[in-house]
Amino acid sequence: MKNPSSRTWRLRAAPLMLWLAAAAHAADPSTPGGPLTLAKAVELAVARSPAIAAFTAETAASANRAQSEALGPNFVVESDFENFGGTGNVSGADSLEATLRLSRVIELGGKSALRRGLGSAELDRLAAEQQLRRFDLTAEVARRFIHVVGDQTKVVTAR
Repeated sequence: MKNPSSRTWRLRAAPLMLWLAAAAHAADPSTPGGPLTLAKAVELAVARSPAIAAFTAETAASANRAQSEALGPNFVVESDFENFGGTGNVSGADSLEATLRLSRVIELGGKSALRRGLGSAELDRLAAEQQLRRFDLTAEVARRFIHVVGDQTKVVTAR
C-alpha cells in the first residue's frame, strides 16, 4: 500500500501544475494573436456582441421594409363570371359574361415621397442607435480592460 501523505501531495499538486502550464502557455509569445490589447478586445466584443448582431438584423429588416413601402400600392386584378351553368336559355357556357378589371390606387399629396422619407429616417435612427450601442460597448470593454490591467499591475507589484 502506498503512503497516504504522498497521495495527498499529488492531489494538491495537480491543480498547481495545471495552473502553471496554463500560465506558461498564456505567457508564450507564440500563442495565436499574442497579448490582448484594448483595440483587439473592443474588436472582439463588437464582433461577438448579440446586441450588435440584433441591431444589424433589425437594420436589414427595416431597410427591406422601407424599400418595399417605397414601391407604392400594388395593381389589383379582379374577374367576374356571370350566367355560367344556368338553366333554360342561359344554360352551359353559351351566355357567359366575363368581366376583367385592372386597378391601382393613385396617390396624391406626395404620399410616396413621405413613405420614402419615413423609411430613410427610420434607417438613420437605427444607425445612430447602433452607433450608440457600439460606443456603450466600447466604453464597457475599456472600463473592464483598465480594471484587469490594474489588477495585473497589483499582482506584479505584490511579488
